[in-house]
Amino acid sequence: MIIQSLFHLAATCPGQKPGIPGLYNGLCDASGNVQLTSLSDIYVIIGNVIQIVLSLAGALAVIFIIVGGIYYAISAGDPGRIKRAKDIITQAITGLVIILGAYAAIVFISSRF
Repeated sequence: MIIQSLFHLAATCPGQKPGIPGLYNGLCDASGNVQLTSLSDIYVIIGNVIQIVLSLAGALAVIFIIVGGIYYAISAGDPGRIKRAKDIITQAITGLVIILGAYAAIVFISSRF
Protein backbone atom coordinates (compact mmCIF):
# COMPACT_ATOMS: atom_id res chain seq x y z
CA MET A 1 0.00 0.00 0.00
CA ILE A 2 2.75 2.47 0.89
CA ILE A 3 4.69 1.78 -2.30
CA GLN A 4 1.55 2.16 -4.41
CA SER A 5 0.74 5.52 -2.83
CA LEU A 6 4.32 6.72 -3.34
CA PHE A 7 4.35 6.04 -7.05
CA HIS A 8 0.71 6.93 -7.85
CA LEU A 9 0.47 4.26 -10.53
CA ALA A 10 -2.56 3.78 -12.72
CA ALA A 11 -5.49 2.10 -11.03
CA THR A 12 -6.07 -0.40 -13.82
CA CYS A 13 -3.88 -2.53 -16.04
CA PRO A 14 -4.14 -2.11 -19.80
CA GLY A 15 -4.83 -5.26 -21.80
CA GLN A 16 -1.54 -7.11 -22.23
CA LYS A 17 -0.73 -9.17 -25.29
CA PRO A 18 1.58 -12.19 -24.93
CA GLY A 19 5.18 -11.49 -25.97
CA ILE A 20 4.78 -7.70 -25.92
CA PRO A 21 6.60 -5.99 -23.06
CA GLY A 22 4.48 -3.77 -20.86
CA LEU A 23 5.18 -1.73 -17.75
CA TYR A 24 2.78 -3.65 -15.51
CA ASN A 25 3.42 -7.21 -16.76
CA GLY A 26 3.28 -9.51 -13.77
CA LEU A 27 1.66 -6.95 -11.46
CA CYS A 28 -2.03 -7.19 -12.36
CA ASP A 29 -4.57 -9.08 -10.29
CA ALA A 30 -7.65 -10.87 -11.61
CA SER A 31 -9.79 -7.72 -11.48
CA GLY A 32 -7.31 -5.73 -13.61
CA ASN A 33 -5.84 -3.57 -10.86
CA VAL A 34 -2.13 -2.91 -10.38
CA GLN A 35 -0.90 -4.57 -7.20
CA LEU A 36 2.30 -3.18 -5.65
CA THR A 37 2.81 -4.75 -2.25
CA SER A 38 6.55 -5.15 -1.83
CA LEU A 39 9.94 -4.00 -3.00
CA SER A 40 10.16 -6.94 -5.41
CA ASP A 41 7.26 -5.41 -7.33
CA ILE A 42 9.44 -2.36 -7.99
CA TYR A 43 12.09 -4.73 -9.36
CA VAL A 44 9.45 -6.11 -11.73
CA ILE A 45 8.70 -2.60 -13.00
CA ILE A 46 12.42 -1.87 -13.45
CA GLY A 47 12.83 -5.14 -15.37
CA ASN A 48 9.83 -4.28 -17.55
CA VAL A 49 11.26 -0.83 -18.31
CA ILE A 50 14.59 -2.42 -19.29
CA GLN A 51 12.78 -4.86 -21.61
CA ILE A 52 10.88 -2.01 -23.25
CA VAL A 53 14.07 0.01 -23.78
CA LEU A 54 15.92 -3.01 -25.20
CA SER A 55 13.01 -3.75 -27.54
CA LEU A 56 13.04 -0.19 -28.86
CA ALA A 57 16.83 -0.25 -29.24
CA GLY A 58 16.61 -3.52 -31.19
CA ALA A 59 13.99 -2.07 -33.50
CA LEU A 60 16.16 1.01 -34.02
CA ALA A 61 19.17 -1.19 -34.90
CA VAL A 62 17.11 -3.04 -37.50
CA ILE A 63 15.98 0.30 -38.97
CA PHE A 64 19.62 1.40 -39.25
CA ILE A 65 20.52 -1.86 -41.02
CA ILE A 66 17.78 -1.09 -43.54
CA VAL A 67 18.99 2.51 -43.91
CA GLY A 68 22.54 1.25 -44.50
CA GLY A 69 21.22 -1.11 -47.17
CA ILE A 70 19.41 1.74 -48.88
CA TYR A 71 22.56 3.88 -48.78
CA TYR A 72 24.49 0.99 -50.30
CA ALA A 73 21.90 0.53 -53.05
CA ILE A 74 21.97 4.22 -54.05
CA SER A 75 25.74 4.63 -53.75
CA ALA A 76 26.15 4.39 -57.54
CA GLY A 77 29.61 2.87 -57.14
CA ASP A 78 31.07 5.86 -55.26
CA PRO A 79 33.71 4.42 -52.86
CA GLY A 80 32.99 7.07 -50.20
CA ARG A 81 29.28 6.31 -50.16
CA ILE A 82 29.90 2.55 -50.15
CA LYS A 83 32.22 2.93 -47.15
CA ARG A 84 29.61 5.05 -45.36
CA ALA A 85 26.91 2.44 -46.03
CA LYS A 86 29.14 -0.40 -44.83
CA ASP A 87 30.02 1.57 -41.69
CA ILE A 88 26.33 2.12 -40.92
CA ILE A 89 25.53 -1.57 -41.38
CA THR A 90 28.57 -2.69 -39.35
CA GLN A 91 27.76 -0.35 -36.47
CA ALA A 92 24.08 -1.34 -36.49
CA ILE A 93 24.95 -5.04 -36.38
CA THR A 94 27.45 -4.40 -33.57
CA GLY A 95 24.74 -2.53 -31.66
CA LEU A 96 22.27 -5.33 -32.25
CA VAL A 97 24.74 -7.90 -30.90
CA ILE A 98 25.29 -5.74 -27.80
CA ILE A 99 21.53 -5.37 -27.34
CA LEU A 100 21.01 -9.13 -27.62
CA GLY A 101 23.81 -9.70 -25.11
CA ALA A 102 22.26 -7.20 -22.71
CA TYR A 103 18.86 -8.84 -23.10
CA ALA A 104 20.35 -12.27 -22.41
CA ALA A 105 22.11 -10.92 -19.31
CA ILE A 106 18.90 -9.30 -18.03
CA VAL A 107 16.92 -12.51 -18.54
CA PHE A 108 19.66 -14.53 -16.81
CA ILE A 109 19.88 -12.14 -13.86
CA SER A 110 16.11 -11.76 -13.49
CA SER A 111 15.62 -15.52 -13.46
CA ARG A 112 17.79 -15.64 -10.33
CA PHE A 113 15.44 -13.37 -8.33
